Amino acid sequence: MAYLFSFSCLSLLLVTVVTGMTVKPGCERNGVMYKPGEKFSPSPCEFCHCQDNGQAMCAIQDCAFPPCVDAVFKPDQCCPVCPNGPNCRSSDGTLMHVGETVTTANGDVCYCPTSPNMHWGPQTAVCKRPPPTTIAAS
Repeated sequence: MAYLFSFSCLSLLLVTVVTGMTVKPGCERNGVMYKPGEKFSPSPCEFCHCQDNGQAMCAIQDCAFPPCVDAVFKPDQCCPVCPNGPNCRSSDGTLMHVGETVTTANGDVCYCPTSPNMHWGPQTAVCKRPPPTTIAAS
């Protein structure tokens, strides 16, 4: 029994000397220690689990494009939010709500679509310039 104990201590000592590391019970992340089995979030987008071997297994959340052109990032949330709800901008830069139609100063008639964008990026207003009106000669 004493021989087996000495062998285990010698093996642990060799691992410590060879790797130059000391064995810690848990995971260290950004200077904070976590116990095996403990779950933690170093940032709003990271979700981690401290494994029994002292390694942290983390997943990073991915965010879809927000349905607005004025999205903001809040410090306690991972994904951007739309403070003015779903929206887009007209050809002159006017912020429009989804479903809204505006006529710009240059005469463009712009509509902010209610259906989601079919390409990557913020919603785009659909703008058309009506044909010039002509006065019929009498």
